[in-house]
Amino acid sequence: MSSRATGQSEVQVNSRTVDDQKEISITSLANGGWVVTWDSFADNHGNDWGIYQQLFAASGAMLGTEQRVNTTTTDWQLESTSCALADGGWVVAWKSNLQDGSGYGTYFQRFDSTGAKVGVETLINTTTAGGQVAPHLAALADGGWIAAWDSLQDPDASVGAFLQRFDADGNAVGTETEINVNTTNNQNVDDIVALADGGWVIVWESFLQDGSSTGVYQTRYNASGTAITGDLLVNTYTTSDQSDAAAVALDDGGWVVTWNSNGQDGDSFGIYQQRYDRDGAAMGPETQVHTTITGVQANSSVASLRDGGWVVAWKSEHVDADATGIVQQRFDADGHKVGTETVVNVTFADIQQNPVVTALGNGGWIVAWESYGQDGDKLGVYQRVFMPDVEGTSKSDTLVGTRWNETIIGHSGNDALKGGGGDDVMVGGYGNDTYYVNSVGDQVQETAATQGHDLVRSSISYSLFSNVFLEDLRLTGGQDITGRGNAGDNLIVGNKGQNSLEGRSGNDQLRGGKGVDAFVFKTGWDHDTVLDFHATGSDNDLIDLSGLGSVTGWNDLKNHHLTQVGKDIVIDGLNGDILTLNHVKLADLDKTDFIFH
Repeated sequence: MSSRATGQSEVQVNSRTVDDQKEISITSLANGGWVVTWDSFADNHGNDWGIYQQLFAASGAMLGTEQRVNTTTTDWQLESTSCALADGGWVVAWKSNLQDGSGYGTYFQRFDSTGAKVGVETLINTTTAGGQVAPHLAALADGGWIAAWDSLQDPDASVGAFLQRFDADGNAVGTETEINVNTTNNQNVDDIVALADGGWVIVWESFLQDGSSTGVYQTRYNASGTAITGDLLVNTYTTSDQSDAAAVALDDGGWVVTWNSNGQDGDSFGIYQQRYDRDGAAMGPETQVHTTITGVQANSSVASLRDGGWVVAWKSEHVDADATGIVQQRFDADGHKVGTETVVNVTFADIQQNPVVTALGNGGWIVAWESYGQDGDKLGVYQRVFMPDVEGTSKSDTLVGTRWNETIIGHSGNDALKGGGGDDVMVGGYGNDTYYVNSVGDQVQETAATQGHDLVRSSISYSLFSNVFLEDLRLTGGQDITGRGNAGDNLIVGNKGQNSLEGRSGNDQLRGGKGVDAFVFKTGWDHDTVLDFHATGSDNDLIDLSGLGSVTGWNDLKNHHLTQVGKDIVIDGLNGDILTLNHVKLADLDKTDFIFH
C-alpha cells in the first residue's frame, strides 16, 4: 500500500476574475475527465451572482472556456452542486432567488457528455412558499438522480430536509418528501450517498436533537425510494456542535461520513469520521481524521478511491506559512491512515478554504478550493490533481505509471519501472532494476544500500552522473541524443540516431550502435573502451578528444599517443587516461576521425 501521493501543478479554474468565484463543486466524469462548478459574482449578464462551470479532459486540459449554467439571470443564482450521470453527462443544481415566485427555489440543468445543455433549467422543489435552498445531488445506477435541499416548511416554522427523485430523462418520480422524522428546530441537508444496491443515504444535521447543539444524522433509503431507517445519529461525541457533514460510498457497499466536531480534540473544531458496512452497521468507533490540533480544522470533503480506501480534505489553520490552508489525509481499504496529513495548496498567501474532492478512475483524485487574492482580485477557484504512488512487491514487478506526475517504488526484486507521461520519481529498491525515462523531469533514485546492477533506458538525453549508484544506460528510439555516465564503471549504449556518448570517470564501455556517433573522452576520465567504433563506411564515427589536454592535434596523437595493440587501438592520454577502440586498425584512422581542441 502506498504511503504517499504526488501532486501536480496548482491550476486556476476560473477565467473571469472580477470579484468572488466561490461555492465550488467538482464531479469526475465517465470519460476520465471532470467538471468544476462555482458561483460567480457580477458575471456581466445583468445579475449579481450566476453559476458557471469548466469542463476538463482526462489529461487535465481545459475543454473550451467557462460556461454559464443558469439561463434565468434575474436576481441571484447561488450554491452550485453537481453529479455525474451514467450516460457520461452531468447535472448541476443551484438556488435561484424569486424565480419560483416566492423567495429562493432550487433548479437543475442537465448536460450531455460534450457539455451541451439537455432540455431547459427545471424547478426541483414543488413547495415554493418560503425558501428552498442548499441543493445537493447524487446520481443513481438507473441513470436518474436524487436531489435534496433545505425547506422552510416544518410545522414550527423551522427548516426541514426534503428530497425529490428524478428518472434518467429528468422527470420527477413521485413527490417531494421530508427526510427527517423529527421536525423540531432546524434540519439541514449536508450530503447524499448513492449506494451499490440502488438505494441511497442522506446525511443531515439537526439542532438540539442529540441533546447538545447540532448533531449529524442520516436516513437510508432502498432502491424503490422507501426510507428503511428513521433519524440515525452518526456522531457518538455529542458535546457542543457536530456539523457540516460529508459522505461517500465505498467499494465494499458501505459508506463513510465525515464532519466537524467542536472541542472534541481538546482545542477547537476538528474532523471526525464514522464508517458503515453495507448493512448500515457502524464499523468500529468514530475516529479523528486530522493530526494537527491547533486551531480550526473544518469544512471536510471526502472521496472514495479505486483501491477501496478514501481521502478526506479540509480547511486547516496554521498548516501553511500564512492563514488557513487545505490539508488532506488518505485512508486504505481497512480504514488505516496512509502516511500523514499533507498540505494541498502550493500558494500559501492569504486564505485557502472550502475544499471539495472527487476521485478519478485511474486511482487518483482532485482537490479544488477557494483561494483569496491569488487570481488578482478576491476569491478564485483552484485545483490540484494527486496520483498515488505505484508500489511493487518483493517479487520482480513491472510497474507502469499514468500520464501524470507520480512516484513509482519497486521495493525488492528485479523490477521494471515505467513512468509513462509526466515527471516521475522512480525508486527501484533492492534488485537489478530497469528504469524507463521519457521526460526531462523524470528522476531515478538508487542508493548504495539497495545495491543491484541497474539499467536506465532513455528516449531522451540522459546523464547517470546525478546518481553514482546506477550502472548502465541504453538510449532508445531514433532521436539524436546524448548519453553520459557517472563515476562508476558504466555500459552506455546508443540508439539508431546520431549519439554523443560520454563515459566520464570510471572504466566505462561505450557502444554507439547505428548512426554516426561521437565518443567523448576527456582528462581524468580513466579507462574507457569503445566497443563498435566505425572508422569507415556510412556510419563513420568520431572520437572527441577536445577535452583531453595531453593531446594537441592529429600529429601529436599519431606520433605520441596512438598504438595498435593486437586487434585494438589504444590512445594513451597520460596520467592514467586511456581510451581503447576495439577491433580497429591503425591504417583505417586519419585526422577526420577525431575532434581536437
